[in-house]
Parts: sequence; C-alpha cells; structure tokens
Amino acid sequence: MRRTLDLPKAVLGHALLAFTCSAFLGCASSSAGSSPEAGRSVGASMEGRVSDFTTGHGDLRYDIEEDRVLFQVEFPLAQVWPAMVAAFAEVGIDPDLVDPRGARIGMNNQTVIRRLAGERLSTYFSCGSTMAGPVANASRIQTTFMVTARSVAAGQTSITFFVDAVARLNDAADKDPKRCRSTRRLEVRLMEHINATLEGPGA
Repeated sequence: MRRTLDLPKAVLGHALLAFTCSAFLGCASSSAGSSPEAGRSVGASMEGRVSDFTTGHGDLRYDIEEDRVLFQVEFPLAQVWPAMVAAFAEVGIDPDLVDPRGARIGMNNQTVIRRLAGERLSTYFSCGSTMAGPVANASRIQTTFMVTARSVAAGQTSITFFVDAVARLNDAADKDPKRCRSTRRLEVRLMEHINATLEGPGA
C-alpha cells in the first residue's frame, strides 16, 4: 500500500518523487546511473512503495511498510552501527536496548509523557484528537521504537525503523488505549543524523 507522508518542509527539500512516478525503477536508474558511487546513500526499492527526499547530507530513499521504514545506505555495517548509537545521543533519546551484536538500538516498551527528543509527543505520534487537541499531547504513550541494521551486500547496509505505540489519556476517567501511528518525523530525524555522521568529515 502506498502512503504519502506529511514530512517536515526542511526534510523534504525537493518534491517527493516516487509516489508520482509509476515506474520507480526506471526513474531511479535514469537519475542514479548504473552503479552508485561508493560512500553515498542509495535507495531501497520494494514493490514501488518508495518515496525520496533530499537532506543536506545527500539523497536518502526509503521504503514504507505498515509499521516500518527501511533505508539503505552504501556504507558497511561496521560504520553504520556507531552512527546509529550517536544519532540517539544527538536527538536526546536514552535507549534501554543497545545490542551491538544484533545491531539493534531503541526503546523497548517504554512509556513517554509530554515530550520525546525535545518535542511534544504529537510531533512523532498520531493518536487521534479531541476537542482539547491531539490525543498524544494529553497521554502517556507506551512505545516500542526500534532501529535495526543489517548487511545486505558488500559495503551496503539496510536500516529498519519499527514503531508500535498506544496512548492512554492522562484523564483517569478514560481507560481505553488509543492506537497510535508514527508521523515518520522521528525516523527521518534520526536518519538525517546517521547520514550526516556517515558522510561527514573524516568518514
């Protein structure tokens, strides 16, 4: 299923391309050439469910599934893993799961209240709204937010972001959990930091 994401303007840079291009593989081959230059971000293409955007650190493309966003970069896993760890520190998230052997890092069933990574919860979670505003901002959100990397080829690594979240209103009278979905802003923010580290000076 294709989805259009409401991404921050600063992230978009250029207009989203792949959702308006029915033959993404043809578009990618005409713009990227036959062999991507080593040390650059490259796009994942899976059944055309791909959008792309430009950050200040090169082109990133991602594939969207229901609860996952997948990126692919043209760097080995040994370089990607420390960049993932650094990204969490840079945005101000203290992960409770850090697994170097499995190349996994994230929040495992954590409860967050009011703010995450310096932003109101509605920045990163869409849980519906009430007369008072976004449900996320008036709730305790229980979330599993996990980032996993794996080597897919020599010098290439896929990075998968998985999000599962439910909100419970702070109002004690409302006991029913509300299912939340990711706005994809946190995934994009972390991926920008990862890519900046990978392509930065001395990389």
